[in-house]
Amino acid sequence: MEINECKSCGGRVEFSPKHKGLKCVNCGSIYSIKYTQSISKRPVGSEISSFDMQKWQENNHSYTCQNCGANIVLNKMDITSTCKYCNTNSLVPLEDLPGLKPEIIIPFKISKDDAKTEFNNRIKKRKFLPLNFKKNLPKADIGATYISSFTFEMLVTATYSGRLRISKTVRDKDGRTRTVYEYRPISGNVRQQFDNLVVEASDKINQDEIMDIFPYDFNESYDYDDDFVKGYNVGYYNQTVEQAEIRAKHDAVNIIERQIHNKYSDPIESLTIKPVYLNINYNYALLPTYFVTFSYKNKSYINVMNGQTGKIGGKVPRSGVKITLFTLFIILAIGLPILFILLSN
Repeated sequence: MEINECKSCGGRVEFSPKHKGLKCVNCGSIYSIKYTQSISKRPVGSEISSFDMQKWQENNHSYTCQNCGANIVLNKMDITSTCKYCNTNSLVPLEDLPGLKPEIIIPFKISKDDAKTEFNNRIKKRKFLPLNFKKNLPKADIGATYISSFTFEMLVTATYSGRLRISKTVRDKDGRTRTVYEYRPISGNVRQQFDNLVVEASDKINQDEIMDIFPYDFNESYDYDDDFVKGYNVGYYNQTVEQAEIRAKHDAVNIIERQIHNKYSDPIESLTIKPVYLNINYNYALLPTYFVTFSYKNKSYINVMNGQTGKIGGKVPRSGVKITLFTLFIILAIGLPILFILLSN
């Protein structure tokens, strides 16, 4: 296990987003970190080592704290831990990990001290919050974790076909109007390069949750170094690159599908897309994420926050009264003009 120890006082050091280096939690000494960006993705299928992932996930792992000699137990997919006897934060050396090693990392940009304030400021902007909740935000527990993910680049060429549903309003002989539909076939070709399709590979978060707090700015990603994760939790990956590749291809086609729909002003029916995937490469990346948990009216809520941008995702309490009033407003806003037209006719 690697020891995070201050050279001046022997205290614990951890990465400081504010100082972009290591900071001793006792004496405040600052140590610089070397930032490098020799980042390049590698082809899928070029993994050098494989291991029994399921067996690794199912078992805890024991290491010795080299500061006090106590036994440290890591739970399943964790690769960092704090010794409960001497409070030393330790990281499993990469050479001791089976399988793939992290290649790039986006460091935390929002500090632990600022995370709660940032979260409170952003959550207050959510719609339909109960008034009491908004005025008296509950005490939240915030944990900082680097989420394991795979980032893919690929060139996708695709052909598509379908039909447009074109609506027209016609007037009958008796003066009444009605809507009729005409259909027109469409087809075309798409060619798009994707550079950072992110697929989460952690048991701590799912794909929908991480998409809620996107995007991450990969221009601020660096070659992985242990110094970036000192003082933070890190989860190991829990799926293979091949499994993540399937999801990345699925996401790429979904993006292309949305672009095709946006290309036409009329609705598309029976859309068929036939993609071809070329030049697929990937990286194993760590993304900064805060997990925020709080309780309101005996109900627990878990939110996530982008540790780089502060964007939040997850469910929050909703005011039924506010939602009802807003729904009634929409109904009246749409219904009254229609009623007025009908009465005029």
